Amino acid sequence: TTIKALVVSDDGLVSPLITLGYTVAGVIEEVSLADPAIDQAVRQALQVSDEHVLYTNELWTITSLTVPKTAKSLSDLSYLPFLTRLTIQEAELETLTPLSSLSALEELVITDCAVTGTDLQSIASAPKLTKLTMTNCRLSRAAVCLRWVKKERKSGSQRKDSITRAAASRPS
Repeated sequence: TTIKALVVSDDGLVSPLITLGYTVAGVIEEVSLADPAIDQAVRQALQVSDEHVLYTNELWTITSLTVPKTAKSLSDLSYLPFLTRLTIQEAELETLTPLSSLSALEELVITDCAVTGTDLQSIASAPKLTKLTMTNCRLSRAAVCLRWVKKERKSGSQRKDSITRAAASRPS
């Protein structure tokens, strides 16, 4: 199941849209994966045929997965609540925001993918993530700015100074 939420503060500020997936433990039901490439990767991990009907309890056994290059969406990963290791290589994904719903994810490897500031926030919100490897990733200007702002906040500098430095150092 997937939940989408955002928050509007009293002064009218709107938070980014957050997409979270959850699975009710113990409920075994049929699953139909939306992304054909993710479906194939899951079937390969389970060593089952295309005709095999997938059930939630089978998906709970997957702890490691490599996202195929042809995948377009990671939303199906919400069906893998015990996924601890994920590899994404050369995939042209819409967004990485579904990563925030992976509560068991400990290790994430991203290679040759575009990454936005929102994607970085989603990665950072994975509660058990302890190892992140990003190689040859194209960071958007927003992601570069976000990186500088967070770095400067940690060192105690004022936010205004951080944003100025980030804007001055962003790629052209």
